[in-house]
Amino acid sequence: KTDYITNLIGQMPNQYYSMYYGYAVWNILFSNKIINEYNIRFNSERIYLSEDILFQIEYAARVKEVLLYPVELYNYCLNPGTLTTKYDKTRYDKAVVLYNELKREIEKLGLVIEKCELRVQRMLLAKTLYSVCDAIKALGIIDAHREVNAICNNSELIKIMKEYPVHQMNIKRRY
Repeated sequence: KTDYITNLIGQMPNQYYSMYYGYAVWNILFSNKIINEYNIRFNSERIYLSEDILFQIEYAARVKEVLLYPVELYNYCLNPGTLTTKYDKTRYDKAVVLYNELKREIEKLGLVIEKCELRVQRMLLAKTLYSVCDAIKALGIIDAHREVNAICNNSELIKIMKEYPVHQMNIKRRY
C-alpha cells in the first residue's frame, strides 16, 4: 500500500518512469464500508486538479492492503468537450492547490513516504509543463504568452525550480 500511495504522489527526480496506476477512480473497486467509516469524500474538481489523488491517498491509508489486477476490464471513452479535454485557464492554479493539499494530506495521515517533498514537487513540475503546453495549443500567441508568463511567475514554482535537483533527471526529462 505504501508503494501504491508513493506512486500516486509522484516520481523521484532520477526515475524515468514509474509503474503508473493513474489518478482516476473509475477503474478501482472501493469498499463502501471504509468510505463511510472514515467519511472519505471527493473534493470538487472546481478546486483541485486531479482530485481523485486525494481521495485515493486517504482511502489507501485506511486499508490493510491494495491489490492490483494487471488486466484491463474496462474501456474508457474520451469525449471531446469534457473537463479533461477542454482548455481551462485555471488548470495551473488548481495544480498548485493540489500540490499544497497533497503535502497537508500526507502530513495529516502521518504517511512516511521516501523523499515525499521531491515527489510532490515533480508532480507539480509535470502539471506545470502540461498547463504551459495546453495554453500554447489552445490560445493565440499573445494570450498564450501572457498565460505562460503568469504560470512561470508563480512564487511556489520559482522556489521549486531553484531547489529541485534537475541534474538527477534523465536528459530527456530535463528540457
